[in-house]
Amino acid sequence: MQPLPQQPWAKSPSDEQELAVGFRKQLTALPNLLTLARVLPIPAIYLCLRQGAPFYEGFAFALIVVALSTDFLDGYVARRQGLKTQLGLMLDPTADKLLTSSLAVMGAMFKGLPVWMAAVVVVKDLLVFAGAVVIFLRRGLVFPADRWGRTTTLVASVGLILCFILPPPYSLYAVGLVIGCIAVSALAYGRKFVRLLWASGPAAFLS
Repeated sequence: MQPLPQQPWAKSPSDEQELAVGFRKQLTALPNLLTLARVLPIPAIYLCLRQGAPFYEGFAFALIVVALSTDFLDGYVARRQGLKTQLGLMLDPTADKLLTSSLAVMGAMFKGLPVWMAAVVVVKDLLVFAGAVVIFLRRGLVFPADRWGRTTTLVASVGLILCFILPPPYSLYAVGLVIGCIAVSALAYGRKFVRLLWASGPAAFLS
């Protein structure tokens, strides 16, 4: 009996093993581990803020500072050691959005942040994430973070920290600055999204 011809799209076991090994190497790279560490404290921060006691709030604040610091540490390590990976390019902005959106929601729940302000942060992150998924599926490209995205992350980080430690109305002023920066960033991301999607052809808008 003749063996069935292997389908051209089927991966051989060796190919699958190489992909698995490559994925493990990328996942265990130090910058990517630091990126993953950014989202691990989120449940602990929530539980501490839920207690409402000064000790737990102080511990939550320390966790927030540590988590946000990894956003700058992972990039520094990746550049210094030449460990930039495709997985890292996807994990880093995803971790940023999970952390900032979670902090915005917890700020509304426990720190008097207006719900509409938290909603702006969350909706912006969801729209950018959805746009990144569309670009990846249509073009096979990782949606690049530009200077506005990095600036927004920095301002949002500082603003959310101030929201957690300053009394009203000063905390609201800080978050108001975050909202303004998010508006500018959203326009920049929208322009980039349209440009990248249009590059794949007008049919991309119709399908």
